Amino acid sequence: MLDHFWCDLLAAYACAIENAQHNLDKIPEHVTAAILETRATSERPVLEEATTRLAVQTTWKSIKKLPIFGQIDSVLRAVRILAVLICPAPERHRSVARHCLAPLTNGVLSAATKDRLTEALPEDWLSYVRKRLD
Repeated sequence: MLDHFWCDLLAAYACAIENAQHNLDKIPEHVTAAILETRATSERPVLEEATTRLAVQTTWKSIKKLPIFGQIDSVLRAVRILAVLICPAPERHRSVARHCLAPLTNGVLSAATKDRLTEALPEDWLSYVRKRLD
């Protein structure tokens, strides 16, 4: 019943964390729009968009320097590695290979590990993983 449950769970977390990480850059746009909309629909004075955008971008640069943002990459890497390690057959588990194994091929895996994975992965399956291993 739990066949590949934990590695599915970790692969889904890896995918969600990566998506959230990509959406961090959109936060200033959303914050600027929210401020401008609130000001326009309330009794507060309307602010210039350029001034609002500058204030949001300036504060966002400071917020992004908080330690939590530096830890996202480490958490994502740990989730990916754990998924690959606990999966009973990552070479036959597409979500683990796509969301965990393939991203780890960028500077994390040793040459020996890449060689072993190239041998283990079927040639006709997940060619994008095999290409990244080369």
